[in-house]
Amino acid sequence: MADRTVSRDVAPLLFAAMAIFVVTVVLGILNGTDLVDLPHGALLAHVHSGTLGWISLSVFAGAAWWPSSCTSPPFGPTSPMSAW
Repeated sequence: MADRTVSRDVAPLLFAAMAIFVVTVVLGILNGTDLVDLPHGALLAHVHSGTLGWISLSVFAGAAWWPSSCTSPPFGPTSPMSAW
């Protein structure tokens, strides 16, 4: 069975992505329910924090985590894929 622990390099990226995701969700709920009339800048923060913030950080965290989790024979330490 593969070890599924997250390295210390990846964990801060995932926690930052989670925090940005929470901000994006809160702004989306406030905008969708019309509880607060958000200014244009807040709406842009909602859209851009989603597209550029938590999604990009999650992709980078996955890309950093993937080589460290590949220890099976096709992707072992001597494989060309381990250089990634």
